[in-house]
Amino acid sequence: QLQEKLQVEKETKDILKQKKNEKKRQSMLCREYIRKQQLQKEEELKQKEKEDELNLLQTRKLAHDDVKNAMKQQQKMRRQSLINRGIISKEQNIMKKQKNQIEIEKNIEDFELKRAAQSDVDAYKEQLKLEAQNELKLKNQKAIEEKNIEMDEKEKEKEQIAFDFELKRA
Repeated sequence: QLQEKLQVEKETKDILKQKKNEKKRQSMLCREYIRKQQLQKEEELKQKEKEDELNLLQTRKLAHDDVKNAMKQQQKMRRQSLINRGIISKEQNIMKKQKNQIEIEKNIEDFELKRAAQSDVDAYKEQLKLEAQNELKLKNQKAIEEKNIEMDEKEKEKEQIAFDFELKRA
């Protein structure tokens, strides 16, 4: 019996030892599992941080590229604006030259018309002057003729008076 008892105690001890070992093993497995979980979470965190860093770098690169492209686009627009201004300026200069040329031609034409009109006016004035001179000559001739006639009449009267006087004396 004692031996049985010892045997039972030994078995009980063995069972308890096994249970204890099992608990230790389970505890160790749990700790290992927990450690693996923690390591996995740390790895995931590191991986996520790397991805976030990569995303941040990509975002920065994209933002930098966008700024670069915007600056290039702005330069192109400035250049195109300058080119357009140059074209517009050239067109405006051409239009000004054409307008000035048209104005010069108009002024020349006006001058020629005025000169022609002036020469017509001068010719008309000359003609009027000649007509006035001719009229004046005619008036003067008539006046001279009338004066001559008057003088002839006065002389005849004088002669008549002298004749009458001579007659009365005689």
